[in-house]
Parts: sequence; structure tokens; C-alpha cells
Amino acid sequence: MTALSPQQLQEMWDDLKAMWEAHSAGLPTRAEWRRAAVYMRESRQQQAEGFSPAAQLKGTLEEATRRQLSVPWENVFLDLLSGRREDRVAFQDMLALARSGTIAAVIVLHTSRFSRNAVVSRKYKEELRRRGVEVIATNAPFDVGRPEGKFAERMIEAVDEFTSDTIGWWVSVGLREKHQQGEPLGRLPETFFRDASGIVPHPELSAIVLEGARQYSTGRVGFGDLSKWSEREGHRTPLGRRLTDEWWRNVLANPLNAGFVGYRRKRGGKELRKAAFSGFITLDLFERVQEVRHGRTRSPRQGADYRVYPLTAVAFCAACGARFTASGKQRMRCRSASQHAGCSQPSVAASEIERRFAVWLRSAVVLSPAERIRVAAIVRARLERTRGTASETKVRLAIKRLTDAFVYGGIGDADYREELQKHQAQLASAQTAPDERRTLSAIKVAQDFATAWDRSRPERKKQLLSTMFEAVKIRDGSPVAVRPKPELAPLFAARVHTGGPDRIRTGDLVLDRDVC
Repeated sequence: MTALSPQQLQEMWDDLKAMWEAHSAGLPTRAEWRRAAVYMRESRQQQAEGFSPAAQLKGTLEEATRRQLSVPWENVFLDLLSGRREDRVAFQDMLALARSGTIAAVIVLHTSRFSRNAVVSRKYKEELRRRGVEVIATNAPFDVGRPEGKFAERMIEAVDEFTSDTIGWWVSVGLREKHQQGEPLGRLPETFFRDASGIVPHPELSAIVLEGARQYSTGRVGFGDLSKWSEREGHRTPLGRRLTDEWWRNVLANPLNAGFVGYRRKRGGKELRKAAFSGFITLDLFERVQEVRHGRTRSPRQGADYRVYPLTAVAFCAACGARFTASGKQRMRCRSASQHAGCSQPSVAASEIERRFAVWLRSAVVLSPAERIRVAAIVRARLERTRGTASETKVRLAIKRLTDAFVYGGIGDADYREELQKHQAQLASAQTAPDERRTLSAIKVAQDFATAWDRSRPERKKQLLSTMFEAVKIRDGSPVAVRPKPELAPLFAARVHTGGPDRIRTGDLVLDRDVC
């Protein structure tokens, strides 16, 4: 995975756009060309292999031109994540574009750019092809409609996954060796930097962290206090970020600051190994800080006070854009505000904001007559498909075990027939479809969103919100706007102000304050 600063990322995107513009300028205008998308994926280790973003964009655009495919700039996607994952943001955005039916092909420079996981690669390629979208890799010009073409593609996908596994294994060997030599794994923390003499403490930030460790070790100062103190003094990281609660929590737990590396910490071990460089916090002070931290750690409880916060799935602060999360004592708060990171939004009682949002949601979700008919059909089909599934499977398994016992002489003929009749009666009962009254009741609840919402458990409400919305924005303790999923936006037809440039730019629906 490549770690780039925002400035470096912007510079890279500017270079890619300039390359795209230069390529497009040399092409004749062909209105009849079909539209396509380009997907790129890059990691730092693979730049030397010819998989830099610039090389990928150049190769894919040339392939698009050769096939007479048009690639608009908004159809260029890039991820800086492992190819073994399927939750890559740009990858999922590309799939969403393909599902919309507006493109005819997806182009990658190499099959490994699409995915390094053979199962993931096959899953999404088959989905796209079922939708009529070609998946083109310049290193695999096969006709997958023929058996030999499909076989060749499967072999290349297996090789890509094998390559990924091999690289991962040897990297882990190198990391173990590096760790045994006392070298830090991954990026250096901000409290250190490298110069000609090796790894040395940052002259300014290390002094700030040392003072913070001394204050925290007294047991009278918490991470929030350290964050407020840093803000008053104007302390910042070398990149200009605030020293938030979370920053202090992470930095004071890092043994590198004391000149030690954690040994097998991910496996539960607590042993410290001397690092190959010196720290700036004494070992005694570091251990005293850890004792205070452990003494203050609160174990999560799921007792009488435990609750699920449905809005945390989609809630964001309208002032700064940070997530709205549970903050204790049955309240919710902007994460940046709770971390003293520059936002001043107050916390709000979770029950109150959930009530306000529910009032709007009940009136906003409106089903048209056609949609109500479709919902009824879906409910009937689902009840028919899932009737007695769990109990039916259980009874069939019991019948199989009974039959095996009879075949191998473990049960007599009379006992076998008697037990078999009981199981067959249970199976017939499990296969019985729900009566019409229960079916109509289920349809009524599904068509009446307000009733369905009121009857749902908090866990189910959280799932519903994740399905319906991309974001719910909160300001001054009230929901002020929502961003529904594009395919569900037509459902929200009540009590929404949809005008203004912000609606056009972001897709937000501004809520009517009189309702909330």
C-alpha cells in the first residue's frame, strides 16, 4: 500500500489529468464510439514493474483508442490498496458505474490490476459480463467466450494470486529479520526522522511528547487535557496536524519513543526488544505511563446500559465533515469535536436526535402505487422462498441420520418406521406456506415504512439506514440534510428542500426544520 500526502496525491492526479488531456487532444471527435472506464491500481513496490499510474493510464488509453472506445476523465479510477481486497473505494465506484449501464467496457493494463484474488476477480468479471460490460486486460487478449480463452484467463488469475502470496511470504520473512535486529517496522512515527547518522528523535516534537508523558504519568491529566494543552501552546506535528486525543493515545503507547520495539505484540505478547537506536523517554517513565493507561481502560460492557446507535452508520457533522459517533452517557458527538480537533459542535442526547430524524423519515419515505405493488410481490416471493428453511433443513438432517442408523443396524425396523413417520410429519409442517392472513400482514408492514421503522430493533434500523443513505448530516444537535443512495432517491418525496447549488453539487436533500 502506498502512503502519499494530500499534496503528493493531488500532484499525481494533476499529472494523470494532463496525460489524459494530451491523449484526448490528439483524437478525432467520434460520437459513435462507445464509452468505457479505465481502472488502475498501484503499490510502491510495483512501480519498477511498469505498473506506475502513468504507465497504466498510457497503456489503457492506447488500448481504448485501438478498440474505438471513449474514456471521459470522470471514468478514470485509481486505487492505492492491495489487490486482494474487494472493498477498494475506486474499484467499487467503477463497479457502480458499470452497473448503471452507461459504459460498455472496463480496461486494465494487467489482470493483476483488477485483482490479486482469483475468487474476487472471477466474481466481478462474471457479474460485469452478465451485464454486457467487457472486461479488457491488455496482457490477456483472449476470447473468454471460447473454452480455451476462459481456461487461459483462469490460469492467469491463479498466477496473479500465487505471485501475491509469494511476495507476501517473503516480505514477512524480511520483516521478521528486520524486527529481530531492532529495526522499526513500517513508517517511522512522527517523533523520529532519518538523517545521515541514522534514526534520531525529532528535536521539537520529541520534547513535546516527553513533557506530555510526564504530565500523563501523574494520573491527574488525561488525553483530552493533553490535547487542550497542545492547542493552547500551538503545538503541531511536522505536517501541521493538531495533537488530538487520539494522537496522544497512540504516541504514548508506542515503545519506540523509549528506544524499544514491541516483540510479537500482535500475538498478545508484551515483551520489549531493544531497538537499534535510542529513544527520548526513559523505560521507567514509559512503563509508568502504561500503568496509568491500563488503570483507566474501561472494558466495554453489554449490560443494562448497552445500546445500539442506529445513526452512527451514516451520521456526519455538517460543520466539519467528521463522523458523528457515540460519546458515552447515551449521547452522540462529532468525532473532531470530541478529539478537540477544531470543531465546536456540541454533543446531543442520542434518543433526541434519533427521535427527530425518525419524525422526518416517517413522512419522507413515500411509495408510489407501482412501488407498492412491487413491494408486495417481493414479500410474497421472499416468504415462499424462505418458508421453513431452517427447520426443514434440520428435519432432513435428522431423517438422514435415522436412515444411516437403520442401514448399519443401529436401530430396528419397527422403531425406524415409527421415527420416520414422526420426522415426515414435521417435514410436511415445515414446508407449509404461511397462511394468507400472515402474508397480507407482512405486506402491509413492508408498504408502511413508518410502521416497519417503529417495529424494528435498533440493529435492524442501523442496517436500514446503511442501505438507504450515504450520509445523514447533523448540525447543532439536529439532522439538517441527507444524501440518499442514488437508486433510492426517488422515494424521498416529502418535506425536502431540493433547490440550490449545494443540492446539485453534492446530491444532498436539505431537511425541513419545521419537521425535525
